[in-house]
Amino acid sequence: MEEKILAKLDSMQNQMNEMNQKIDRIDQKFDKKFAEMDKRLEGIDERLDKVETRLDGMDERFDKIETEIDTLNKEIYEIKEDVQVALDQMFVLENDYGRKINIMYEELMARNERTEGLEKNLMALQRRVDKNSAFIFHYENQNTALEKTKK
Repeated sequence: MEEKILAKLDSMQNQMNEMNQKIDRIDQKFDKKFAEMDKRLEGIDERLDKVETRLDGMDERFDKIETEIDTLNKEIYEIKEDVQVALDQMFVLENDYGRKINIMYEELMARNERTEGLEKNLMALQRRVDKNSAFIFHYENQNTALEKTKK
């Protein structure tokens, strides 16, 4: 019986050795895989570092762009204010001078109407004077002719 136990122990020992060998092979495979993963992770770490530096650069660019946008917004606001002031001044100018220009235009039109009326009256008067002059000239000629006959 001892022999059977020893044989069983030997077979168990052999099975244990085989299992240990399999475990050693599995450990070696794991070690290789871990080594490959470490290499890959190192590459990934390097890539992540590059990405982080790029992101830092982009953050700086975004900050610069943000400050530029802020300054542009301020300039646009100032320009809007200047335009509004100019429009207000134009409105006041148009109101003041527009009213004055309207008054001057109406005055000129009224003067023109008065002048036209006076010219019409003057022309009518001139026609009457011309007629009267013609009648007077005609009577003077008649008077001269009569005086010549009386002499």
